[in-house]
Amino acid sequence: MEKTDLNRFGYKIVDRDYAAIEPILADAAEHLRPVEVGLYFKDGETHSRLRTRLGGPGQAVVTHLDHRKLSVYSHLRHEPLMREQIETSLALGAGYAINHVAPYPMSPRPDYQSLLLERLSCNLERLDHICREYGFSIHIENTFHGIGFYRRIFQQIRLRGLDRLHFCFDIGHAKVWSTSSLGEWMEFLDELNGQGFNLHMHLHANSGLMDEHLSLPEAERLGYTQPDVFTGNWGFHEAISRLDQRFPKACKIFEVPTGEALENMSNSLARMAGIRAEAG
Repeated sequence: MEKTDLNRFGYKIVDRDYAAIEPILADAAEHLRPVEVGLYFKDGETHSRLRTRLGGPGQAVVTHLDHRKLSVYSHLRHEPLMREQIETSLALGAGYAINHVAPYPMSPRPDYQSLLLERLSCNLERLDHICREYGFSIHIENTFHGIGFYRRIFQQIRLRGLDRLHFCFDIGHAKVWSTSSLGEWMEFLDELNGQGFNLHMHLHANSGLMDEHLSLPEAERLGYTQPDVFTGNWGFHEAISRLDQRFPKACKIFEVPTGEALENMSNSLARMAGIRAEAG
């Protein structure tokens, strides 16, 4: 496996309550950790401060669009907001953003699939066009659907030559809202990687019953980090270590509660370092 840099693990913050996120920003700046900013609240003071704190030499910045309005399914109704959030992203120093296909699950009925795929494909074409205007990119995050759904989406992206669109793998969503194993998802990521798509990752733990967005220390306390039907023979710490080693260029963001973010980072990196030391 390719050697990896644990500084590719970073933090997710949201655009409000600057005092709460300032310690996270300080650690990210000190260790050049990537930061993903959720553009959900439009807090002016926080945005102003973030513009001065983020994007220093060697630090990656990413944003997460307000997927409640700007999902692939519905963004054509809110194009001014899409442009505003891309411009905000660029002002924060971000080169790309994360977005969802839809804010809710879409129909699984076979009779609707061709119509659904055509609607999404047309919206993806428009999204790619807007991104091209700004020199920007969007990574589409897996949410409520399985691998087959996203494979069809990315087949359309390739067929239509939409080179501003890439993929964000959310490990918690994959565990709860698909029936595939992590190994099968990793094979899909290999497939996308081989086709030239860039990868981004969201890391957080859950029970498997719903997506609680737990920190790893909290998940371990609750007994949710042991090998299971999703991770197979790996515990959760080893699973994310293997993801990192297999996809070393992907930016990997811990999506955990703000008050637990620093402990989660130090604990997770120490555990992964220990796993790798044992493996030699």
